[in-house]
Amino acid sequence: MNIYQQFRKEHGNLSREEVEKATDGKLSVRRLEKIETNQALPHPEDIIEMARVYKMPELNNYYCTNECAIGKRYIPSVRVGNLSQIVLQMLNTLEDLDEQKRRLVQITVDETISDDEMQDFAKIKKMIEQISMEAQALQVWVEQQDNEGKINKKKLDQLEEERK
Repeated sequence: MNIYQQFRKEHGNLSREEVEKATDGKLSVRRLEKIETNQALPHPEDIIEMARVYKMPELNNYYCTNECAIGKRYIPSVRVGNLSQIVLQMLNTLEDLDEQKRRLVQITVDETISDDEMQDFAKIKKMIEQISMEAQALQVWVEQQDNEGKINKKKLDQLEEERK
């Protein structure tokens, strides 16, 4: 049983026919079978549909960090916890980064990073990557809450659009 079949079985235990119906035919029984038996690689559109039907937004992150060549390189693998865990970790990282702000300016003011600055720069870069990962975890958490009907994502999207 590959990971995509495992996701389907663990999240709703839907039949392939039920998935085809839930996706309005965008993901056919035959296509899903090929993906689940490793006869075909999933396309991003397939994953988006699976994530929506299985109510598993984290499936999108899994695909990007494990299947997509670009995602493997640039997208962090996120572990979604509860909201307080995500927020507290993010605030902690932001506080640490705030303490390093002056050093980052010192390092980058001359547009080069010398060998003696590299250790500090690597530490700061890691903090920035951590914030990115926490932001991704927050996004997945919001989608999970939307799937469960616990948050008004349309309202959130509307407010975000108004801020642009």
